[in-house]
Amino acid sequence: MSNLMLLDNKKIDIEFSTHSEVPQNFLPELNIYSRSARFALKTLISGHSTVDLDIHNHTHLVSDKNVLVSLSHTKKVACAAKASAKDFSGIGIDIENRSRAIKPGIEKFFINDHDEVDDKLLLWSTKEAIFKAISPFYKSEKTLVLKDITIHKDLSYSCFEFHGQSNFDYFKIGDSEYLVSVCALIN
Repeated sequence: MSNLMLLDNKKIDIEFSTHSEVPQNFLPELNIYSRSARFALKTLISGHSTVDLDIHNHTHLVSDKNVLVSLSHTKKVACAAKASAKDFSGIGIDIENRSRAIKPGIEKFFINDHDEVDDKLLLWSTKEAIFKAISPFYKSEKTLVLKDITIHKDLSYSCFEFHGQSNFDYFKIGDSEYLVSVCALIN
């Protein structure tokens, strides 16, 4: 059974997979991180008419452009997110172990003066999810970087012409707790 997060009163379904639960013969040509994320996606879309796991330009299933997807992984756990293209233009997900420490000095690469959230791990994870949602649509000569994204107190975001909403939650998986951030590019 998938988990559910809401953005703008619309749902994003989430599924998790630990690396140890992925069958040996499942996509053996991929590394364990990609295999775990695809296994979570396979579980998430199991009730869907397609079993094709190919993703077009990090946005939607190749076999069904109405099914938006995003993948993420950590050292031991992967996740997949799914939403409807009638609700959003794009989605993104990021998963981080809640005990992960942001290394000193790295803030200069992702925190900007306009960010209104103080929790560094939450900022990192949220910006990672947002990057995944907007990067396929970003068409500028300037390279898109996490510092270009501004997170507001209500977890809405802005990045050049892009605006949307994000959300997060904590999930206990095995012996660890994980921060999961999702975001949507609102239609």
